[in-house]
Amino acid sequence: MKDSITSEKNPRIKKILKLKERPTKYAPSAQNPEGEVLVEGPRVLEMVVRVNMKARFVMVTDEFLKDNRWTHLLEELTDREVSVFVISDNLMKEITDLEHSQGVIGVFHARAKGIKDLLNLEADSALILDRIQEPGNMGTIIRTAEAFGVKDIIIVKGSVNPFSPKVIRASAGGVFAADVYLVDENEVIKWKDHSCFNWVALTTGGGEDIRSFIWEKRSALILGNEAHGISDTLLSRVDSRVGIPMIG
Repeated sequence: MKDSITSEKNPRIKKILKLKERPTKYAPSAQNPEGEVLVEGPRVLEMVVRVNMKARFVMVTDEFLKDNRWTHLLEELTDREVSVFVISDNLMKEITDLEHSQGVIGVFHARAKGIKDLLNLEADSALILDRIQEPGNMGTIIRTAEAFGVKDIIIVKGSVNPFSPKVIRASAGGVFAADVYLVDENEVIKWKDHSCFNWVALTTGGGEDIRSFIWEKRSALILGNEAHGISDTLLSRVDSRVGIPMIG
């Protein structure tokens, strides 16, 4: 028998509401001291369980409990001794970040890495996101990077918060399978000077056709802001430029 929560004044309900109010852009304050993130929806929850993220707690509705499609997920949470609480549909509507609740929401531990970890990066490929603004864009980019086997994602200050609920959903939870580094512009340049990475900028004008581009062994692809592209400071440090041919 799972415990129930009935009051919106419950500390766990307040915790979820507080996480919903986190900054939409990356800033030092965007990472709360506890490193907690809000995860919503069964598919995303499956991902975070798969990558062994530590759970604080999970809340479900009665309808979700009765849905046989997610019995395995509930069993997995039980096996991991995760606290699962039952709440009413009305209370779920109060805390959900979705237009239509999917009946399950949880708080998990996820903390991004910083410059110290970045300076010790040993991978052969990385992705640098410079001031990406739209959560859907960032989530889709991270999910695509995962499909290509790129695990290290470097987020430059001024970008949307990679742990915002919309980014998490757009990445289908893929952001949790990645190693995310949150740094400012000076720090990513410091990493450039420290590492042997070849920086490749994806630009809208000029540059070699990305389909025929020969990648160096250690390469980092840079994607810029949707409206303004890559900053002049970072662009001045790139080793190569590539473009995607478009018809029309």
